[in-house]
Amino acid sequence: DIRMKENIAVVGTAPNGLTIYEYEYKPEFKNNKYAGHGRYRGYMAHEVKEVYPDAISYTEDGYQIVDYSKVQ
Repeated sequence: DIRMKENIAVVGTAPNGLTIYEYEYKPEFKNNKYAGHGRYRGYMAHEVKEVYPDAISYTEDGYQIVDYSKVQ
């Protein structure tokens, strides 16, 4: 979920057409089981939801998370 991330930069486009981002999780999410410390590369859930709605689930707090095994 983009609301959990900061220092977001576009780094490319995947073969499936989705934008690939590099980002860090905001301090309040770094110890969350769905997040972590350091920089990551991946998609933004709101964009994935448009193409692969089945790849999105929600945390207990209502944040969207991507199941990468369901994105082709």
